[in-house]
Amino acid sequence: MPGNKIARQRTPVATAGRFRRRRRFRSSVVGGAVQLRREMWRGSGWQITKWPTFLLIGALAGLLYVMVTFDNFYVYRADIRGTSLLSADEIYQAAGIEGYNVFWLDEQTLATRILRQLPYVIGVDARLQLPNQVHLVITERRPRIAWETNQGQAWVDEQGVALPPLPTAPARPLLRLVDLQQATIVPQPAGQPPVIGPGGLPVVHMQTEVVQALLTLATLLPGTQTFYFDAQNGLNLRTADGASVIFGTKGDLNRKVAVLQAIQAEWKKMGRTPAQIDLRVAERPYVR
Repeated sequence: MPGNKIARQRTPVATAGRFRRRRRFRSSVVGGAVQLRREMWRGSGWQITKWPTFLLIGALAGLLYVMVTFDNFYVYRADIRGTSLLSADEIYQAAGIEGYNVFWLDEQTLATRILRQLPYVIGVDARLQLPNQVHLVITERRPRIAWETNQGQAWVDEQGVALPPLPTAPARPLLRLVDLQQATIVPQPAGQPPVIGPGGLPVVHMQTEVVQALLTLATLLPGTQTFYFDAQNGLNLRTADGASVIFGTKGDLNRKVAVLQAIQAEWKKMGRTPAQIDLRVAERPYVR
């Protein structure tokens, strides 16, 4: 009987040992699977530290979608300032921004486009502002002379650039130069095609010395608006009392005007009006 008791006690012990060995085996197998799965995730590059990058890419993609599709970012008007000769509509059409997404526009390109199309524009300050605002400050050319030739009329600025007249008259009255022979034009070099400027117009210049002489005379003789020019006499004008005054093309205009005023005062004392005063040589004026 004692032997049987011992035999019964060993059997449970042996069974428990085998059970513990199976548990250890299963644990090792399960642990290996977990370890294997961890290695697979590492090898594929899917680490938790990369999730912020994917979130950022998704946010940027959503932002790009909003920028491209929402109407609030498309341009349908512009704030245009600085114009007096040109209309705001002309500037807007030349800019070519109608219906464009503001993110597709570039300030420098916008300014260059306007300058190339409108010869009366010499400066553009373009500024873009979200969501769809376009601000344009325009600097216009300032015509000073209405140049009348046998080809028609042109407006000339202080640099001598001649352009076709505009429907809107300048705020400051233009000096009128009648030059039927086109004697004041800067000649085009022989054999060379005409230079094409903004708006597809040929570049035409008046001689700068003539421009400066006209502006000087307008200051020295206030109230005189019409001048004449021809190849033989140069600059000349007609006074209010009908006298023809020849200034020529060279010499000190301040001195010539002083001589003119002295002659007019002398003849006025005599109660007479000269028919012609030739001041091409101020030291030797000719009066008749």
